[in-house]
Amino acid sequence: MENLINELKQMQQHLKLYLANFFGDLKRDVDLVYALKLEHKTKYLEIINQIEIYEQDCYKIKAFNTFDQEIKLLEQAEINSNIKKK
Repeated sequence: MENLINELKQMQQHLKLYLANFFGDLKRDVDLVYALKLEHKTKYLEIINQIEIYEQDCYKIKAFNTFDQEIKLLEQAEINSNIKKK
């Protein structure tokens, strides 16, 4: 649960960095799938192009505090869980 809390906080505090990492990982995954499939180069380029178009659209999103309440609830749930374990 701590990972989810940290991810939500990073998403809010450093949105562009979060997006850059997300899309970098996504393009890397596509690279791995198509690395040895030279006959599918056109399809590969099409997929990467679509990802990059969507990525640029996402960078236009302004910072937000949408997850403040969810983060508080998750942190409280984690505290309660730790108390019950003791």
